[in-house]
This record gives sequence, C-alpha cells and structure tokens, in this order.
Amino acid sequence: MTDQLPPAVDPFDPPLAEITAQDFPEPRKPRKLIGLVAALGAVLCAGAVVLLVQLWPSGGATPAPTPAATAWAELPALPGTAEQTLRATDGGPQTRVEFVNETAQNVTIAWLGYDGERSVYATLAAGEKYTQDTFVGHVWIAAGPGGDALAVFQPTAQPARAVIRPAG
Repeated sequence: MTDQLPPAVDPFDPPLAEITAQDFPEPRKPRKLIGLVAALGAVLCAGAVVLLVQLWPSGGATPAPTPAATAWAELPALPGTAEQTLRATDGGPQTRVEFVNETAQNVTIAWLGYDGERSVYATLAAGEKYTQDTFVGHVWIAAGPGGDALAVFQPTAQPARAVIRPAG
C-alpha cells in the first residue's frame, strides 16, 4: 500500500469548488442613505423657494420717500472757541451726524475726547459729505487746514446735519 498525500492546497488561493455563497455577505441595501439624501434635497428645495419669494421683486413700484422723510434737521454750529470748554460725556443715546463741507477748503472732522484731545475721523474736500455714527454727549470739531476749529457740533437724539460754512 502506498500512501498518497492529498494535493497541497494554497490557503491564499483555495480551489473554486470550496468557495460558497456563504463566503460572501449579502450587500446592504442603501435605503437609509437614499431616504436621508431625499429629505435633505426636499429641505434645500423648500429653502430655495422661500429665498426666491423673499428676494423676488413684488412688481409694484415703491413710492419715492418724501423730502420731509429724508431731511435731517441742521445742528447749530458753535464757535470754534467752544472747544476749550467742552468735553465728551457718556450715557447718551446713539445717533448719526452728516457733516457737509460748504467751504472752499479741506476740513478735518475730529471727535473731542473725554480728555479734550482730538481724534481725527475724516477729511472732507470742498463740497464733500461724511456720515458718522455717534452718541448724544459727544463733541465734534470741524477744523481748517491749519488745525484751527471752524465750528463745534454737539449731536442731538435725532439724526442731524452739521454744515460747515465759510467764516464771514
């Protein structure tokens, strides 16, 4: 009797007959992922519709604002010498000032601090305007090219215009 050895089997390359369907798991069905993508798509579409409704022109003409609605009262211009006695104070409501340079020269707009020091915010050429958010209790200086105060302005609770006019 001769002993025959079974043929050698490579564990990394098994014979095809030994591979069964149990060796391969059944693929998952992507139902949950498809449902999530569909829900996300629906939310994005709804958001797009809301955005379009909000941004789409209404078709009706918007009436132009009346001059009274856009006109701001004019702040009284204090003399430049008032800078020596005034200082900014805290506690007032927020407001807005539109500075208008009606002189033929450059004008520097500066905030007068609590310590009496100027902080420059803008330089206006002749005919230019500048709008500044500020507070009631603040003091603003309009100075000529040499630094001399041309006018001093104290904002009010209502937005107002500070018109810088030529001396004289």
